[in-house]
Amino acid sequence: LPVRRTVRAMRGFTDEESKWRFVAEQARALKAKGQPVLIGTRTVAASESLAKSLNETGLSHALLNGVRDEDEAQIIAAAGQAGQVTIATNMAGRGTDIVPSESALEAGGLQVIATEYHRSSRVDRQLHGRSGRQGQPGVVAPLGSWEDEIIRHYLPSWWRRWGQRLLGNGKWLEMSLSISQWRAGRHDTARRLTVLRQDQWLDEHLSLGQANVMKPGKFNS
Repeated sequence: LPVRRTVRAMRGFTDEESKWRFVAEQARALKAKGQPVLIGTRTVAASESLAKSLNETGLSHALLNGVRDEDEAQIIAAAGQAGQVTIATNMAGRGTDIVPSESALEAGGLQVIATEYHRSSRVDRQLHGRSGRQGQPGVVAPLGSWEDEIIRHYLPSWWRRWGQRLLGNGKWLEMSLSISQWRAGRHDTARRLTVLRQDQWLDEHLSLGQANVMKPGKFNS
């Protein structure tokens, strides 16, 4: 079926505090509208912090982060109901299908709020793909800030300060996040290649050692 998912332009923020405040406001507005929302967080700590913030404002929600996995099936089954707010990490509920109810589809389908760029764009696409499955309507709203961890790790501090003060939260921030993600991907690829070379070296030398041990000699029958 043709894809009907709407992927909005990234919305940028100067700092993380304003970003999380916006997430809470959006969750409340979507719940009032009757549209289910899945808030994707990069870490368990971020999911717990957001859940605490929503609890303080009295906004009911479900938390799916792999820590309390005994209720995972029930949480996923309810995540597509009208007005349901679900907070999830990228690992929680992977490989499952969130099925929106009829009233949820009438309200626009499942909306995914991607709160932070992951190290791999593949993981971002997996999160986006939770919405608008099988030709259903759905919305993806990616977010980012100058204080996101991926920027702090892979871009120099002067770049971030310059961007925060002078360049705003639009295209320059989006480009900075993309560059950070590309650098993270190269770092992870190099690390995997190093592990592969180590495995190959161990396989080669251990197999040679094993061959020497088993080599027939005068004391072997």
